[in-house]
Amino acid sequence: MKNNYYSSAYAAKSLIDMWTADDKKGGSQSGQPRLRQIIFINSAAAFLGIPGSIAYTPAKCAVRALADTLRMEVLRYNCPESTYTIHCAFPADFVSPGFVLEQKTKTPLTKRIQGLDRPFEELEGKFPSSEKVASLIIAAVDRGEFIICEDSFAASALFTNMTGPSPKRGLGIVDSLMGLLVGWVVWPVLRRRWEGMCREDGEASRKQA
Repeated sequence: MKNNYYSSAYAAKSLIDMWTADDKKGGSQSGQPRLRQIIFINSAAAFLGIPGSIAYTPAKCAVRALADTLRMEVLRYNCPESTYTIHCAFPADFVSPGFVLEQKTKTPLTKRIQGLDRPFEELEGKFPSSEKVASLIIAAVDRGEFIICEDSFAASALFTNMTGPSPKRGLGIVDSLMGLLVGWVVWPVLRRRWEGMCREDGEASRKQA
């Protein structure tokens, strides 16, 4: 929670405190409202629970809740001096030093569920670079999107089935239709498959004990 939630919450509070205090001093020299943006870099892990991520996923869910709440709360601070916006990105796996380190510590079961049980050279070709993900996030923020899942169709699809208080993207039609498909077809299949993998892994562990 310290690394993934409190670091986001305290940083956001500090920024908003500074910005709102600055707004009380008057408008910008240009005469145009200043754009105050906070971008939370979350994770697609906030949309699903995978064995082996028990210390990670709950904190990422908390960051999403923080972003959802702040998105509405900062509307109170919009004024002639400043416009406030909140954005939350949910990148899936991408190639970075952290990704390399994770592959050394993840359990075999977690790797199988995520499709990461293959040589690292194959994973490098399968996933985007951190630079590519960053550029997609910046482009989405420039378009004014709140929920950002630009780098992964899987993450985007998972979001549609758990939109909650988050605004749907675009007109909301695609997200609404995709959410029905994911909820009625995709999740039941994935859930049964992953439950079976967990049972098999448990049986294999008991035989080795």
